[in-house]
Amino acid sequence: DKNEMHDNIVNISVDYAMTHGLDGLVLDFEPMLDCYASDYAAVVKQIRQGIGSKQLFLCGSINREDLSNASIKLFEQDVDAFISMDYDTECKTISSYKSKITSEITRIGKLLKNSKMNYIPLGPGQYTNRPNDYHDPNVENAVTHSQALMDALTDSDVKIFGSGVWHWDGTVKLKNGQERIDFMTYWVEQ
Repeated sequence: DKNEMHDNIVNISVDYAMTHGLDGLVLDFEPMLDCYASDYAAVVKQIRQGIGSKQLFLCGSINREDLSNASIKLFEQDVDAFISMDYDTECKTISSYKSKITSEITRIGKLLKNSKMNYIPLGPGQYTNRPNDYHDPNVENAVTHSQALMDALTDSDVKIFGSGVWHWDGTVKLKNGQERIDFMTYWVEQ
């Protein structure tokens, strides 16, 4: 039953954070869809109550089709930071990926500009050499994400707390670490 499942998620999360003395939790609901947003928000509210002032971060898809502004705002009072997972977009070209990510970072960055909930866009590190149905590492990668992030930040109404790279460890293992070198070079030159 749904209530029992919610109680289990809450109890395990709170118990783990408290038992192990964690500074907080990062919740990653995949996929986090609008149609379930109120259920997610109820679970998050209970976890917040259980962990008190410990940090609580929430990960969700960058895709507007999955998570609307209204759904993101449901978490505003209980979550310290929203981390958008800016990958698996099914974009087939670098320009379409950059355009989508710039647009979505701008959307969420403006939405949360005056919010107590911080915003952290998370880009993809290259964890595979082979494209699949939802991720092409030649299109979705740390450098392309960084370029889109910088494009979004040209809008003075966009506020972000920080950014990061998912699968950062994988960027060293493939192609002699070229993605990591390109990423660091991009940010040093900015």
